[in-house]
Amino acid sequence: MSIWKAKHIYAKLLDVQKVARREKLIKLTNDITTVQDAYQEEAHAIAKDNGRGRKGNSIQKLNKENEGCVPEDRLKLPAFIKAHSSQLTSSYLRLMMADKNCLWENVNTLHMSCVKVTHVNPKALQKDVNTTFKTMQTEISIQARTGLERMYLAVWGDIKQFHEPKLFYTAKVESFIKDVLGMEPKHFALKVKSWVVGDFVAQKVSQCLRVFM
Repeated sequence: MSIWKAKHIYAKLLDVQKVARREKLIKLTNDITTVQDAYQEEAHAIAKDNGRGRKGNSIQKLNKENEGCVPEDRLKLPAFIKAHSSQLTSSYLRLMMADKNCLWENVNTLHMSCVKVTHVNPKALQKDVNTTFKTMQTEISIQARTGLERMYLAVWGDIKQFHEPKLFYTAKVESFIKDVLGMEPKHFALKVKSWVVGDFVAQKVSQCLRVFM
């Protein structure tokens, strides 16, 4: 037993109706474009005025509040953020996602430039490296967004310190290490560690090449 489904036939639009729909679509498209352009300009203005993300905004506003105050009377950042939370987040929440990501990248870059590497606590540093590479392994949006192949490698710079080399790479980079360099990725990491620890840069090129033979 077959079931026959009746085909629904829509009435053809008149030329006047087609023109009206076309004009309505054009008007809607223009309005959306105008709003997007205005919002984009405002977002860039906010980003330019504030310079950084939410925390950067907090620090800038805090510095303005503390201008001319003696150290005993200056506000602390946690208390200032708590007292002005809505004001600090209002401008940030109005930014588009791309602008937020850009601001956070600037903040992270600033934090990295302020970090002082120390070997006083090797376990803490090793834990930090492990956590960072674990995050890298789960972060695949960069490659999907840019289409770039990448590799991350971390080794100790001092022979007195022991730390297993950390290597994170994409499939094409793995193929390059195996097929072009003719070695396993782990062996490649050990070669780099030997180069760094041995300080081969200060030696002759012929001596440096022996590491890779």
